[in-house]
Amino acid sequence: DLTGIEGQAANVSELGDLQLTEGVTEAMINAYRMASGDDNLVHVDQAVARSLGLRDRILHGMRTDHLAERALLHGGVERPVHRIGHSRTEFLGVVYPGDTLRAFRAGDPGIGVVTVVNQNDRIVLIRR
Repeated sequence: DLTGIEGQAANVSELGDLQLTEGVTEAMINAYRMASGDDNLVHVDQAVARSLGLRDRILHGMRTDHLAERALLHGGVERPVHRIGHSRTEFLGVVYPGDTLRAFRAGDPGIGVVTVVNQNDRIVLIRR
């Protein structure tokens, strides 16, 4: 049962600078599924997602993490591989088609903390 994983509330004024905004579409979910080969039914079948307590199919967590990575590098990092090093991603909420994600970065490009929130200011991901 996946009910209750809507993410924790955030005060966006404390998250750093807004780097990127992205709307989540059905096409985005399908494209990531095709590219990754991840055919988990929670991403594919609305009935399965609903049977797990979700309101719809959900975006792949790694696709959400991709937005966080882009926000981390936003602002121009010449050699990101040398600056990023290790990171830890915490998945705190689900992302649905129709959601609008905003990625905030606190710190310098390539080494800061990125927090991704949805349109309801609920944290869905933190990348440190």
